[in-house]
Amino acid sequence: MEFNKRKKNLLIKYIVIGVLCLALGFGSGYLVFHNSDASAEDKTNMTVVDEVVELLNNNWLDTTDSKTSIQDRMIAGLVDGLGDSHSSYMSTQENKEFNSDINGNYSGIGVYFSPVHSGALLTGIIEGSSAENAGLKAGDIITDADNKSLSGMTSTEMQEYIKGNEGTEVSLKVKRFQQTLNVKAVRKNFSSDVTYYVGTTNNKTYGYVNISTFGDTTAQHVEKALKEFKKQNVSDIILDLRGNGGGYITAARDLLSLFNEKGETLFTVKNKKGQTETYKDNSKTHYAFSNGYILMNSGTASASELCAGTFKEIQGYKLIGQQSYGKGTIQAQTNLSDGSVLKYTYAKWYTPKGVNINKKGWTPDVTVEDQSLLSAYFTYYSDKFYVDNVNNSIIVMERLLDVLGYNPGRTDGYFSQGVSDALKRFEQDHGLTVDGVLEYSDQECMVSVLAERLSHKEYDNSLQKVLTLI
Repeated sequence: MEFNKRKKNLLIKYIVIGVLCLALGFGSGYLVFHNSDASAEDKTNMTVVDEVVELLNNNWLDTTDSKTSIQDRMIAGLVDGLGDSHSSYMSTQENKEFNSDINGNYSGIGVYFSPVHSGALLTGIIEGSSAENAGLKAGDIITDADNKSLSGMTSTEMQEYIKGNEGTEVSLKVKRFQQTLNVKAVRKNFSSDVTYYVGTTNNKTYGYVNISTFGDTTAQHVEKALKEFKKQNVSDIILDLRGNGGGYITAARDLLSLFNEKGETLFTVKNKKGQTETYKDNSKTHYAFSNGYILMNSGTASASELCAGTFKEIQGYKLIGQQSYGKGTIQAQTNLSDGSVLKYTYAKWYTPKGVNINKKGWTPDVTVEDQSLLSAYFTYYSDKFYVDNVNNSIIVMERLLDVLGYNPGRTDGYFSQGVSDALKRFEQDHGLTVDGVLEYSDQECMVSVLAERLSHKEYDNSLQKVLTLI
């Protein structure tokens, strides 16, 4: 259902909370210029909301230097005031980028990355990409793109410089531990939602599929992998949904339809009015495996959690890893008259057995310690920490040292002499200043080492655990 112009104008009116929070700034200092009230006659047909909108449109002096229109800020403030992190207002361009991310389609050099203070930390390289051809590796940090420093940027801002039109070239400055490399790569169109391979363990052939998002063509890409598995007589399958934040619910249905019998209930959806819609397998395909395993972590959310639950209930697949995120809701996207989009929560989903895991998540059948790159690892700080200090940043450092095998002896945030000695060993091994004093450059180097290590499957604890079960 689309909003017409009249409906959008009504939407803009209901912005008291949003306008006050975003435009005026609750809790900040202010200087009031006393103005006379509008006459009672002028207010006869106006609500208080109408008055606020009119006053701000006519009189508010914008000192924010923002390029975003007051109308867009009003609507965004209204939606933000709902207190629902999954509901949002997106401009036309933001919506285009949002859908591109869900579908896993983009034009770039073929890397996965997370922002650190120095730039874009590469966490994965797409096979056959221009990044791989240029010699880039997981653990590298892109510090500059076309002579533009990426330091301090958000992930979205970095993408603007790394991505680009197909066929264009980007010059990159790359930090590889203590080395600086200059690399050129040609941007290409990629579909990065599915990767797969066939392996053997314990005299059994297994198929591994990593699904990073649920887009329009995800099921087609997975079926390509399943056809290859069938050719090679794969007995067991591993579906890696770690870090998969979801996508389209129809994509989840299409994926599940590859594994189930036609007509079987895959999940149900219940909206605000209590109306229920049942999603069933509508395909003739049915790929069956002796055993199935789902890899998940705290980044496994929404559509990926829905699929994990259905695989568990119908096929008996085992959940391996850590507790999932816990998002059991569905959002609708409504196109507004100017091309912008309102995304809002409209329903909950339920597994075939009627389970909803919103705000709870799935508990794994087999728990494995998480060695993933947690967001806390990327938090920048300018302080230095010494022996006898206590701080959350020290906890992060201790955890990293422990995961990397430097045995700090504790992970409680107290900077003991033993922790300092472990840090010195790491500093010595990686060409850093050997002083046993923690600063952000030490942590960033640790994260780079961990990212490089995790790119090799022998260091993947969850995957290695599954291989012992096959």
